[in-house]
Amino acid sequence: MEGMRLATFFCLDSTYRVSLAALFLSGARVDAQKRVLLEVCPRVLVLHINRTAWQLGMHKIHTHVNFPFDLSLGPFCAHDATSEVASVYTLRSVVAHHGNQMSGGHFTAFGRASVGDTDAWLHFNDARVTEVTRTEVAGAQAYILLYERQCS
Repeated sequence: MEGMRLATFFCLDSTYRVSLAALFLSGARVDAQKRVLLEVCPRVLVLHINRTAWQLGMHKIHTHVNFPFDLSLGPFCAHDATSEVASVYTLRSVVAHHGNQMSGGHFTAFGRASVGDTDAWLHFNDARVTEVTRTEVAGAQAYILLYERQCS
């Protein structure tokens, strides 16, 4: 199944046709751009991926989302708000949802354990903890992504 890139959710310069309140009565439309910029990059970045859709009730969205293990928020930071180094993040944990419906199912988590120069990914499923590959983490039905800023 073709996946969506995480960058899809961070559209920097999406162009919208909007009707301004002052021009509403005349029906005139203007081109405008919407941008979201961060003033400060947080130490821990939590990204929630919406997996619900309403179509005669709540349904789970099963589309796979490709997410990076290293993420730079530089393009999404306000001018001079932070250095490029302070806007680089490392993926530390992924919360995944298993099941066909959001009203039921099971949550598990993947966590990155770093000891010295060695990284290992662990899968937490209730009382069972197993070591997994980076490929298995990348294939998860991500629901929440937790990133840690590399430099403070």
